[in-house]
Order: sequence, then structure tokens, then C-alpha cells
Amino acid sequence: MINDIISGDGTFKPSYDLLYEASDNAAASDISKIWRSAVSSGKNAFCTLEELSEKLSEKASEYDLEIVKKDYYINAEENTLFIRYLITQDDNEIGYIVMPLAVYGAKIRNDNNILSFAEDELTVFEDGCIRVNHRNTSSITTEMNYCFYNDGRLRIDYKVTRESSYSRLSDIEELTLFTNGDYKKLQKFIEENPNSGFTWIDKYDVYENGRMNTYYIVDDTGTSAGLSDDTISFVSLDHISEITCYDPYKKMLGGLISEKNFLSQI
Repeated sequence: MINDIISGDGTFKPSYDLLYEASDNAAASDISKIWRSAVSSGKNAFCTLEELSEKLSEKASEYDLEIVKKDYYINAEENTLFIRYLITQDDNEIGYIVMPLAVYGAKIRNDNNILSFAEDELTVFEDGCIRVNHRNTSSITTEMNYCFYNDGRLRIDYKVTRESSYSRLSDIEELTLFTNGDYKKLQKFIEENPNSGFTWIDKYDVYENGRMNTYYIVDDTGTSAGLSDDTISFVSLDHISEITCYDPYKKMLGGLISEKNFLSQI
């Protein structure tokens, strides 16, 4: 089925969803509109890869952008095809859209697509998981991790927000950026532990049982797991690995998505 998509003989139903939670790039809204307007609905929802590419190119021109089908990659099990589209403006690279097409049962599924920008790092792993790393400030980064679930859908598994300088969280603006606005509980903990000596802190938002739960890790997993607080969940990295697809030894599809990985031109 994957070979049929590449050859142009197969059809699939592209998803409306274009995910870019890690980025605050101003172009994200326009690119999302381009994607949604290019994806048909109703009886014309199914299309070939070439038909979708032509529609994307046509819609992108209305925003003075270019979106072109660049290359693809197939995972080791040959059950997932990753199509990469290059986004440019005036010959300047803006970013990429990665469209995963997964074989599930006797069908090709496309449920979510990933938008990343030139300043982001985007990694694809052999099991089909995708990671986007975005730098928010000089000390804060956001890492989005998407995984394939048993129903063949690619969904958010967990999000990591990292503050490499714990002491900076005493500044309310930095704390707000780190917590995405929900800072009251962490602010109380910081105020009650002004001389903790911590150097860094990670915030994990984990998708569990249909909802997002928040956990924190500070300095090292032993220190973190030993902390006790009535309102904040401090856990070890071992606990995170038990409830997410986190695996420090997970193999990448050639590593970071770049020219050296997506060598197969379409």
C-alpha cells in the first residue's frame, strides 16, 4: 500500500490536523489555513499524493509562500511512510510539514501532521514516534513527543518544558513562560524553598486516560522522587518511562530529519 502512495496509484484521506504546539512562529496560523483549505472533505476527501501536493502549492501562493513535496522516508517495518514538504518564502526556508501515513489493518491512516520551523529540531524514531524541540527563551525549551497508539493514530504522548536555570523562576515572567500561565502552585513551592540549590527543572505534561497530567523532575531523578509536596507531583524519570513512550535508547530513523535522512526524492 505504501508503494502505491509513492507511485501515485494509491489514495488516502489526509487529516485536517496540523500540529505545532511547540512553536510560537507567526507563520503557523497561515500555514495551518493553507493546509486546511487544501484538504478536501466529503466524497472528495480521498486523494493521491500528487493531488494533495498540487493543492498545497496552489493555496500557498495566496499567502506568498511556496510549499513543495520534497522527499520521503519509510521506517524499518515498512508500515509507516513519512512525507516531507518544504515551506519557503522568497527562497528562504521557513520550515517543514511532515505527513505520516501509517498502515493500519487494510487501510492507510493519516490522523495528525507535524509542522516544524527552521529554528526547531524535528526527529523521527524507528517506531514512528516524532519529537519536535523548540527554544522558547535562552533557558526554556519545549519538547513535544508524538507516538502511534494501538488504534493506528499518531497523538501527543507527552510534552516536556525545560528550565535550565532554576533560579530564574523567581521572576514571575519567566515562571509564567515555563508553566504556560498556570504558575500558582509552583510559585508557592519556589517561595517556600528559596535556598533549595536546585539547578534545573523539567515539567512533564503527560497524556493519560484521556487527560493531561503534570509532573515535575528537578536536578536528578533521585532528588525529584524524594521530594514531597501536597500540590505538585515530583517523580523520577523511571516513572515517566513507565507512563509514556520515553526511552533514552530509542533508535532514530537516521537521526535528526535533514537532507541526510530524507534521501528518497519523490
